[in-house]
Amino acid sequence: MAKDNDAPAEEGCGAPVSRFREVVPIQKRKARDPRFESTAGTFDEHLFRSSFGFLSEIRDKEIAEMRKQLKKLDKSSYEYDELFRQFSRLQSQNKREHDKALLAKTRREVKKAEQDAVKRGKSAFYMKDKDIKRLATIRHVNEVRETKGDAAVRKMTEKRRKRAVGKVLKHDKLATGGR
Repeated sequence: MAKDNDAPAEEGCGAPVSRFREVVPIQKRKARDPRFESTAGTFDEHLFRSSFGFLSEIRDKEIAEMRKQLKKLDKSSYEYDELFRQFSRLQSQNKREHDKALLAKTRREVKKAEQDAVKRGKSAFYMKDKDIKRLATIRHVNEVRETKGDAAVRKMTEKRRKRAVGKVLKHDKLATGGR
């Protein structure tokens, strides 16, 4: 017999039947993460930073200690590689924390300046995150220029430029299918 296209599709009945029947329903304990419970309150980053600020000081001391140990070790040894990995990790944590603090400080200052301008009668203006990040980057470059000099700034901008070129090349390679 010919199949009718307008007829409803038939479903197979090959679904497996469970061998265990639930006679009495069992209450399963639901796992909960207390960090995300409403009773735990809300996260206040400023309070967290003020409470655990001593950890960054400890990290700085560890970095200084590791730097001394790295100078003593042979560069081809396994211990050197392991210690250098930990050293790099701590340094990147420090840098990330510093960058985050710089961005937050810039954000606060922009917000305060805008609030002052609104009090003086100017209409409200909310700066884009991209522009705030650009301001933070400019502040970071000025900070590096003051502490380490112009050579360090040139080196930093060259690294950023190379990274940007690499991203563009990678994007082009993906777009053309690797040709």
